[in-house]
Amino acid sequence: MGNGTAENKWSVNDEGVRVTVIDAITGEAVSGSVDISSANTDDILVHFGKVSKASYTRGAQLSVVPGKYSKLCPEVPLPKIIPSESQPASIQAIKEYF
Repeated sequence: MGNGTAENKWSVNDEGVRVTVIDAITGEAVSGSVDISSANTDDILVHFGKVSKASYTRGAQLSVVPGKYSKLCPEVPLPKIIPSESQPASIQAIKEYF
């Protein structure tokens, strides 16, 4: 894949979340993961797939997936999740959105 640079980052206004339904008793994922983002991802051609945090904590490895990155783009944009000095995030706004 080559080396990453300062240009390889998730920036302010690239807010996104990954949603996976997890069984409360077993901690196992009971659905596939879905990414929701207002970011423009049309130029992403290689990514790490859709693996839940629960899977990573159980030892799942990253694997490179060639192809376009897919996500749901909501009609109402996500609230600010990544804070910056000029655009603070609000946990209350995030809770109200979801």
